[in-house]
Amino acid sequence: MTTIKKSTISGNSGTRGSAIEIISGKGAINNSTISGNHYGIAGTYGYSVTLQNSIIANNSGGNCGGTMTSNGYNLSSDGTCNFTGPGDMNDTHPKLGTFGNHGGPTQTISLREGSPAIDAGNPNGCTDGNGNLLKTDQRGEPRPGKYKVDKRCDMGAYETQRNLVGIP
Repeated sequence: MTTIKKSTISGNSGTRGSAIEIISGKGAINNSTISGNHYGIAGTYGYSVTLQNSIIANNSGGNCGGTMTSNGYNLSSDGTCNFTGPGDMNDTHPKLGTFGNHGGPTQTISLREGSPAIDAGNPNGCTDGNGNLLKTDQRGEPRPGKYKVDKRCDMGAYETQRNLVGIP
């Protein structure tokens, strides 16, 4: 099984067009952001991809192709993923920031004020595909955010650290 967790994938296109293409076995994507690619994710030749607590958005050729299964709390900016799990959002603008250095050892895509992905993760905590609680985001920042009133984690690889509206 191919597993991707706490990762940002941006600016890519694979040999057949997708940034991520599962061509054998199964794939799992957890707490990740896939945005700004030629195509998003493809489960081809009958192979499937299971997603949870992830953002798939703004991929020029479409976000999803093939067989997608949702374990909940995913956001897609178009209707190609057809997520049907609890807390899923289809055809929803994610209000993402720019891809760049937002702290930590790797580049990420931040969440802008008013993003529907903020505090929209699993209310029982963000977990990897095995149910283990993820206590940090891709950058190593606390999940949920250190200064947030609502202690739900955010969707995607980036966790805001304070409320972006109203309360500091």
